[in-house]
Amino acid sequence: MIRSRTRWKSKEFNEDLYLAIKNNIKINDLLAKVLATRDFSSVEAIHKFIYEKNSSYHDPFLFKQMEKAVSRIKDSINNGEKIRIYGDYDADGVTSTTILIKAMLELGADVDYYIPNRFTEGYGPNKEAFKKAHEEGINLIVTVDNGISGIEEIDFANSLGIDVIITDHHEVKSVVPNAYAIIHPNLQGETYPFKELAGAGVALKLAHALCGYLNDEWVVLSAIGTIADLVPLKGENRIIAINGIKYLKQTSNLGLRAILKKANIPLESVSEESIGFGISPRINAVGRLGDAQPAVKLLLEQEEYIIDELVTFIEAKNRERQKLVLSIFEEAVIEAEKQIESCNSKVLVIAKENWNVGVIGIVASKLVDKYYRPTIVLGINEDGSIAKGSGRSIVGFDLFKNLSKCEDILSHYGGHPMAAGMTLNSCDVEEFRYRLNKMAEDQLCEEDFKPITLIDVELELSEINTNSISEMALLAPFGMTNSKPKFQIKNVKVSSVKAIGADGSHLKLTVNDGTNSLDCIGFGFGKLAENISLNSSISLVGELGINEWNNSIKPQVFICDICINEWQLFDFRNNSHWKKKIPSNSNTLLIVESENKKSLLSKEFSEINIRTIYEIESYSTQNIVIVDLPNKTNAIEEIFSKVDFENLYIIFENNEDAFFETLPTRDHFKWYYTFLKQNNNFIVEKHGHVISKNMGWSTNTLKFMTRVFFELEFVTINDGNVLLVSSPPKKDLNESTTYKTRLEKNDLEQKLLYSSSHELKRWLLK
Repeated sequence: MIRSRTRWKSKEFNEDLYLAIKNNIKINDLLAKVLATRDFSSVEAIHKFIYEKNSSYHDPFLFKQMEKAVSRIKDSINNGEKIRIYGDYDADGVTSTTILIKAMLELGADVDYYIPNRFTEGYGPNKEAFKKAHEEGINLIVTVDNGISGIEEIDFANSLGIDVIITDHHEVKSVVPNAYAIIHPNLQGETYPFKELAGAGVALKLAHALCGYLNDEWVVLSAIGTIADLVPLKGENRIIAINGIKYLKQTSNLGLRAILKKANIPLESVSEESIGFGISPRINAVGRLGDAQPAVKLLLEQEEYIIDELVTFIEAKNRERQKLVLSIFEEAVIEAEKQIESCNSKVLVIAKENWNVGVIGIVASKLVDKYYRPTIVLGINEDGSIAKGSGRSIVGFDLFKNLSKCEDILSHYGGHPMAAGMTLNSCDVEEFRYRLNKMAEDQLCEEDFKPITLIDVELELSEINTNSISEMALLAPFGMTNSKPKFQIKNVKVSSVKAIGADGSHLKLTVNDGTNSLDCIGFGFGKLAENISLNSSISLVGELGINEWNNSIKPQVFICDICINEWQLFDFRNNSHWKKKIPSNSNTLLIVESENKKSLLSKEFSEINIRTIYEIESYSTQNIVIVDLPNKTNAIEEIFSKVDFENLYIIFENNEDAFFETLPTRDHFKWYYTFLKQNNNFIVEKHGHVISKNMGWSTNTLKFMTRVFFELEFVTINDGNVLLVSSPPKKDLNESTTYKTRLEKNDLEQKLLYSSSHELKRWLLK
């Protein structure tokens, strides 16, 4: 038995929509089923989604204040005023900054950019930066990916005579800044039709409105910011991502080409995964560890020698970031374990001095992956006064909403339901932890702390083929609200299983339904290999893929989760190394025939619970090992009736040589009886070997037949002499206890020793 790591939840299947898809769109049945589980209202919406690349962008002037913002920027350009783009230090902020710099330079603007330092200034507008801008003669500031929470800071800029145009997409609070103009899709009363743009998407709309056209390179940058910021990949975000990935494959941006080369990603194979795991982590790394300016410079630079220096620097920062994340994560795990063990914390709030606040968001994500509970990681500054951090949440716990209930102890906070940042006095950390846990107690139940895996479609193996898998590409690019389809395959048999990879950390399975077979790969599931038995009935959830190797193309599944809901049989009959293969821990019950054997094995297995077959009482354990071959069928039945277990390991050792000998036939008994008639006073011990040699029997077989005759009162035995009874009673061989016991043993031998694993389990299940 193997329990799933997550809760499997099937999406709701819209039968009417499925039939409409089949009748109106020429796609395969599997893709139609997937689409019928997704949030579409009509066939028209699906057609638009599938062929989104042919869709046009919304008019940027649908933003209520776009005309006002564009007019102010153009006036500034025409008047020769200095403009500053005020960005942010993550990938969304860096790409947003770059887009507007490029667009304004094309219009001849006197423009530069400023990105606050994460460590010394923090997120969003700050008065010192605005004061510096004023001293440097800046007349207009345009924020990108920030600004909507900077109420006091914008008022300060206004007092300095600086106009501020905010472009942002983060949560809008009840009060908004008094900026010259605000371009935000979720601003109250906003008329723009798509509400879920990333910061780079909003910047792209402003660039489009300013120039009257869209440059392919701006779209590439917007796609990077959109995918990196994990906004829903639907509607206009999907159009940006599709076109951005297409243009990225032929980008002329030397900085992006250099990053892709460092990440070993060929241009022609660029995808959303290339951005999510190759480009954005490297852009983010710079701002996470220090000043993010080099990332913007790389995306703007044209000189190759400078690009080489910058990309080398950024790559080094990325490696440094990876090491730092691992170090902090290992420390955070220790504290997380304490909080869970001591008070069963439902929300982890972990703080420590001198933790790098630039990477603790990644650490929080890793902790959520490990413990699946809302997690906030805080870094406390050097003097121990301020705690600043990031949080990640789980389904059912709106992090931003719950942070708003702690507003009185938070000097700053912002974000989304699933991710947020915050700053507070370090003396309030305990109170902060207490409040969040009280909220979680009210909002979350025990089941909420087990991750959910959403299943698109339940599949039969016969439905899986390379053509249907290839057509799934119509759904790409995948991301938030448009995840890769996950499929459930139920109750198929395991044909082969092994751990693969240099360290055996991955799992390779082959499953079958009696007619069809399918290869399955589970990255990180390697430890399960020794816990999966051949012919077990397994269910799994995974993503479909195509394996092309050695001129062979066939479908495969990338495993996301595994479940075996029945007890498993592990067959170690005739395996002299069984002691090394069974689980040797306290969750194992080992059953032997004799006290002597129990004593011997106790010396080898100190942790295992060892019992003789006669000592079995009601018991619950994960693993049960039957070492000796039972003498009677009811011994197996008794074990099954008394012991609740998940895995059965069978060894079936037997030391009785006679047990494995052929059972004499009735003709053999008839011949022997005739022989005794002709040879009175036959002594088995003295002359038995001669008969055994001539008949091909063992001496034990002859002794067995003699004992049967004795029990049936056909012979008497006196000092070893076997004498026929002159008028023996008429009895059948089955009336001999020895013969019946031997028949039962013989039958048991065939079932327990000479059957296949599949046959044995089927017999045991009866």
